[in-house]
Amino acid sequence: MANYMQEAFLRIDDMLVEAVASERDDIDIAFWPYQQEGPFPYVTKRWGPSADDLKTFDEFIEVSVETVLLRLVMAHIDAGQTDGIQDESHIYMVLIKDYFRKHPMLTTDAGTYADQGPDYLLFGSDVFQAPMLSHTGVVVFINSGIGAQQLGCEFTLRLPYLRDALP
Repeated sequence: MANYMQEAFLRIDDMLVEAVASERDDIDIAFWPYQQEGPFPYVTKRWGPSADDLKTFDEFIEVSVETVLLRLVMAHIDAGQTDGIQDESHIYMVLIKDYFRKHPMLTTDAGTYADQGPDYLLFGSDVFQAPMLSHTGVVVFINSGIGAQQLGCEFTLRLPYLRDALP
């Protein structure tokens, strides 16, 4: 693997597919900015702000906290397809939130990432219990440049990595 964030994005893709499997066979996942006309829902992802903890794990290792922003897009408001979207949004939001809570090491139940997870993630400590930090609730995202107002939810994942301490 080229780097830890590329691996995280691959793991997250597989996690999202498994998370929503009870509702649909597959879900489209792309890097943001992105839009598609259907099928809904789909997910965009992007690397969010970094928040280095500045605490050291030991004298040779420090904790670097990265964030990943996942946007669950349920509909485009301009398309006028909003009937029942609130209820459907809640179903997908709970599926995704619960799956990430149950898989803090970015593992999956089957497939490539059904393992112990990367050994450089710091979960299970008193500070970092799970990757799902927060979500926006159901909101409308106004996106200039893609030509659509999107209805959905954005999740913030927190990924605490153990890194070599700088000299």
